[in-house]
Amino acid sequence: MADFTMKKLKVAGIPDYDNAIGQKKPENTGLTPEEIMTNMILPFDKQHPVVITENCETGKIEYDAKIEIARKDIVVTLGEGSYNGQRLVIVAGFNDEGTAKIILEEEKEKTISAGKVIEYFWSQNHWTGGSSGSGLGSGESCRIFGVIDGNTATFTSEEFIGVDEDYLIELFCSNKDVKIREKTVQDHSLIVTYDRSVEGCDCVAIVTTDAGSIAAEIGRITEETENILFPEEIITEANNG
Repeated sequence: MADFTMKKLKVAGIPDYDNAIGQKKPENTGLTPEEIMTNMILPFDKQHPVVITENCETGKIEYDAKIEIARKDIVVTLGEGSYNGQRLVIVAGFNDEGTAKIILEEEKEKTISAGKVIEYFWSQNHWTGGSSGSGLGSGESCRIFGVIDGNTATFTSEEFIGVDEDYLIELFCSNKDVKIREKTVQDHSLIVTYDRSVEGCDCVAIVTTDAGSIAAEIGRITEETENILFPEEIITEANNG
């Protein structure tokens, strides 16, 4: 299994120092010259993709990571992320016709073809996004969590480049007392204004090219989260309608 942890980062054994990442050495133990050099190089080393040459489970991913899938037919099973907003870029580094498979969670997977790049973000215990920079394919759906500021939720994804292609959007808010007042698309962001503050709420947008795909995604959310869906708050419409 490939290593997507920060275990190579060594932390000196300073008493009462609580390190959030890396491995702390025994108390009152300093770093060796080799460990200091590794720490200095590590941030730059982690910028390079981890090359996957066979079926792989990533385990927990602890940093903004890149994965290069070296050949077709490989299956990469993603582990959990570590913090909201964490970024994961997956590159299909092969040239042959065919696809590789990315498993995001049980019964949720995506294929990637030669030369394509897919970007995910970790949010609310899920990898979300799945953009390849060219919008969604037929029957694909994408779940995007909103960034909340007062009574405004901003959903940002490359999927919104397809607003002129009759993409459907389902909007959900975990507070059933709020109403949607306005929706606008700016660049790659859908900006939703509510009639009152939604701080502390979960605001989710599902983007798709197919109503059946939306239904499947709703079913997954319903199973995962008990309090996020309130059917009377659902708004469904084409972006260009």
